[in-house]
Amino acid sequence: MHQALYRIYRPKTFQDIVGQEHITSILEHQILNDMMSHAYLFCGPRGTGKTSTAKVLAKAVNCIGEPKPCYQCKPCLESDLDIMELDAASNNSVDNIRDIRDNVVFMPSVGRYKIYIIDEVHMLSAGAFNALLKTLEEPPAHVIFILATTEPQKIPSTVLSRCQRFDFKKIDNEILHKRLVWVLEQEGKSFEEEALEIIVQKSDGAMRDALSLMDKAMSLEHINRETLLSILGDVQEEQYVHFLKYLKAKDIVSMLKLIEKMDNEGTDIKFFVQQMLEYMRNLLLQTLQISQTVQVELLSEIEASDLVAWIEQLAEIQTMIKYAPSPCSLFEVQLIKQMELSGDTGENHELQSLRQEVSRLREEIDKIRERVQAGVVVSSEKRKPEKKPVFVEKPANELVELTGEEQKKIEQAQEALQKVCELLIQKRDAGKKALLQEGKVIRFVHNVIYIAYERAYSFHKDKIDTNETKSLLSHLFTEVLTEEVRVSFLYFDELTEIREENDGVLEKLKWEFPEVTFEIQ
Repeated sequence: MHQALYRIYRPKTFQDIVGQEHITSILEHQILNDMMSHAYLFCGPRGTGKTSTAKVLAKAVNCIGEPKPCYQCKPCLESDLDIMELDAASNNSVDNIRDIRDNVVFMPSVGRYKIYIIDEVHMLSAGAFNALLKTLEEPPAHVIFILATTEPQKIPSTVLSRCQRFDFKKIDNEILHKRLVWVLEQEGKSFEEEALEIIVQKSDGAMRDALSLMDKAMSLEHINRETLLSILGDVQEEQYVHFLKYLKAKDIVSMLKLIEKMDNEGTDIKFFVQQMLEYMRNLLLQTLQISQTVQVELLSEIEASDLVAWIEQLAEIQTMIKYAPSPCSLFEVQLIKQMELSGDTGENHELQSLRQEVSRLREEIDKIRERVQAGVVVSSEKRKPEKKPVFVEKPANELVELTGEEQKKIEQAQEALQKVCELLIQKRDAGKKALLQEGKVIRFVHNVIYIAYERAYSFHKDKIDTNETKSLLSHLFTEVLTEEVRVSFLYFDELTEIREENDGVLEKLKWEFPEVTFEIQ
């Protein structure tokens, strides 16, 4: 009977556990210096080695040989007598935990410690957690608990506070690649590097997933890219690239042919959209120089703003087709809508502005006609001229004489903008970072930082100019500059003069009452 690769190559020593050295080094030190804790919590993404580390630790604490575990001494060979494993996903009742509580009083059979490994511990019921709590609080000296979970936020704080917590991380792609090469060499399999890269990318930092994917290809004499893709049922990367090219060029005909081809080949459109979103995300990260996961020539032709817009649009389409009886047809229709209505070029922005202006004028004409028909005289002499903003071609700060002090503050705010972009990356908010970095600080008065955009970047300005985002950015700028500030957005050709005597009050009113329109008389 075939045995899965992830079981054959499950780590047996701390040295076999790759990518988690920040954890294994501490555990080895504790064993060496007899500083074991009574309870451990291993948490992190699936397939990163939590359960494997728990099993190695359980053997190592009782081992009397070297290195630990040695698999030669009596405690290692008979360790099953003192190691109890419980899968909380299927054994999550109070009775299961009571059995453990009743048995912890008995001394270990062979080694120094009895070890209880509870996997998926977050699945325990509230009653089961309460039953476990007392034992964790005052355990016998010969008992060690090792809890493992992918969702530590679901564990009560009373349990968390009684455990030594270790956070497992996703395994680096380079480490995964080296491990897979080693496994294939052990199995005597020939392979192509490109095929291996596909497995590494699809495993998303999980060693178990990588070995499970490789298991599907073990029947091949030679593991190559094309055959692997057909086995995994995945969409080939060329289709991702073509999809992006047609989206960029707004080539609806070619896009429909591509979707028809995928449908004829039996591709699951819902799965394709999911994978396409992941591909775009990786491309966005690479565009922002955060990672190097995608290698395509198209990268030089696509901007971060394109990807942000496409990801938003595709995410909306994904929601629409989730429960659709005919997802392929709905996908085509929604894609055509997005491609026809999107306006990424300056010309499209101009057309949209003209259309909006024509629509506004038509509404005004209709109102005047209604008033004339109702017998109301419309006199241009009695109407006060409407005060309109003055637009100029030059940035506002070029038309305003700035003091040396404010110029210095503007430079500090511009430097702070770059630091705020870094903070957004740390908060995993690359979308806002991409929007913000296209703006430039032009004024800094009355504790208000004015950030301006070119008209060609109206997409960025519209997306970032929301109360929620302004509140977040104001908080981050305040944190960087160590003074209370607010953020305001505008175009370069707007606000030719910031009135020193009124702006502070006006901006404060706008900030406090965003739904009210204020005008300076």
